[in-house]
Amino acid sequence: FRRTGVAAVMLARGALGNPWLFSELVRGDEGAVRGDEGEPKRTGPTRTEITDELNWTIDRAVEHLGEIRATRYLRKFYPWYVNRLELDRETAKCLQASLQAAETLEAVRALLCAPPHMPPPHMPPPHTPPPHTPSPHAHAVAA
Repeated sequence: FRRTGVAAVMLARGALGNPWLFSELVRGDEGAVRGDEGEPKRTGPTRTEITDELNWTIDRAVEHLGEIRATRYLRKFYPWYVNRLELDRETAKCLQASLQAAETLEAVRALLCAPPHMPPPHMPPPHTPPPHTPSPHAHAVAA
């Protein structure tokens, strides 16, 4: 309050997938400190901490929803965690697509355990029917 004059701060969706936000705000550094050369030095969560937190979230969702419902429900959570992993754009995009397509939480956990320098194995998208083609027996209607 003394520095900014604000009476309160409300955190909502910013904390989803980022429970470290609270400690960063208390420290006032948003997860970064200066190194010896004055360069920013990362002090935010490690990849292991991020995936451990996501695994904890998965476990809680299964407790509350059951595995089948939790598998679908958790798909909206993955982008929040993948964005924090500091992966290159292509690897992050591939991991995100694979997590969204995963049909079981076992598959999700396997993807999360993949080495960070290796893109996850491609998982085909869920089955989609081929585009509709008119039947050769359909009659054309004249206008």
